Amino acid sequence: MPRVSVIMPVFNSAIFLRESIRSVLNQSFRDFELVAVDDGSSDDSWEILQSFTNSRRVKSIRCENNRGAATARNEAVARSDSEYIAFLDADDIARPHRLRIQVQVLNRFQRFDAVFGRAAVIHNRDLIPGHRSRLTQAEIGPMLLFRNCIVHSSVMVRRKSWLPYEAGFEPAEDYELWTRLAPFRTFLPLDTLLVDYREHEQGISKRLPEKMKKAVAAIHSLQLKRLGLPDRVDLPQQR
Repeated sequence: MPRVSVIMPVFNSAIFLRESIRSVLNQSFRDFELVAVDDGSSDDSWEILQSFTNSRRVKSIRCENNRGAATARNEAVARSDSEYIAFLDADDIARPHRLRIQVQVLNRFQRFDAVFGRAAVIHNRDLIPGHRSRLTQAEIGPMLLFRNCIVHSSVMVRRKSWLPYEAGFEPAEDYELWTRLAPFRTFLPLDTLLVDYREHEQGISKRLPEKMKKAVAAIHSLQLKRLGLPDRVDLPQQR
């Protein structure tokens, strides 16, 4: 049983997939498996995944139809077997010591359920360091009321503390999960660059901006309801 399962949903990610997989395979921490779910890709993603079958660390799963990233991630977690679960999108890059740092932190601080770090942004092949400044632990819950302050590809969580993604909140399913976990789980933010996050035109937020906007609005509304507050305020019209 590996110590860490790296979860990677794949959908038409051929252009970036090799680099993402290699960033996992080149980790300084070696006790891991990579569980990649090809979610009905129509490009060469599956063939690329198969080119890594000589590595015993790579477990690839193919779905005939596209079911969405939330379902793909849930499937990958169900097919994994580890103490810790780490997430990496198929267009992002894990820095070489990412897994080692996070495992050491979770081993040392048993009171924390999850740990995440900072990300640099790859924009038009340029690397912009220091994306998203460090939060304190106390700031995470309040900040989630307004925006997603956690870089998904930088998260590692204890398996016993994880909950499945809700497909109804795609493409902001990670944001919804953090808001669901935050009241009952402890997150530790690290002031360390752990991943390179890629911004590009085929990214989900670029392709589906209206769907993203509606999903975020639904998450905001749900959080207000959990707090016992009205999910909207109708201001009186000015005379």
